[in-house]
Amino acid sequence: MVGGTAPRSIAAEHATEGKHSLRLNLSPRHETVILDTGGFPMDWRGWRTLKLDVFRKGSPIAVNLRLTDVHQKRCWIWNRRIQTGANTLQYDLSSIKRQIDLSAITELMWYAEQPSGEIYMDAIRLSR
Repeated sequence: MVGGTAPRSIAAEHATEGKHSLRLNLSPRHETVILDTGGFPMDWRGWRTLKLDVFRKGSPIAVNLRLTDVHQKRCWIWNRRIQTGANTLQYDLSSIKRQIDLSAITELMWYAEQPSGEIYMDAIRLSR
């Protein structure tokens, strides 16, 4: 389930896995995208890294990730820079395992600083 303030649509461009990506149109007051598990928490124990592929049209932009668990604990991972073109963002999960219940993740929210232009998200995955 996808939500947030940024207008979004399915796009055929910049897909790195499958045929489609998620296009986000960023602007002031339209700076977030939220992925919600729809009441089915995800167990991330045993995984080391969260990764996602992002394509940026326009100048580089900084994004922050907020994770929420089933207990409503939240953890921020600050400032990943998305360069113009293709990027793979990586987040080290070992650095947050004491701050949040990795056995019950319910939401991922990306927040763009100084939001503008388009980004395309695809292939959100965990790796060991």
